[in-house]
Amino acid sequence: MDDIDRAQRREQQERDLAIDAIQHRAVELPVCDDTGARICVDCAERIPHARLLAYPQSVRCIDCQADLEKQQQHRAV
Repeated sequence: MDDIDRAQRREQQERDLAIDAIQHRAVELPVCDDTGARICVDCAERIPHARLLAYPQSVRCIDCQADLEKQQQHRAV
């Protein structure tokens, strides 16, 4: 595999990640429990208030967000 092939592969990976991100944003709306507290779309645990203050549009708890980012980085390699 030469440099051009590697560059094309990397470009395709970045394109795929961008498409995934757009698709996830389109379906990931905040979810609330019966009390109105926001819950994580992955694990259904309450998202801590401090996280919502720092990142108001959060749809995942910190642990699930970190797992998602690790998966995305792994796919990019």
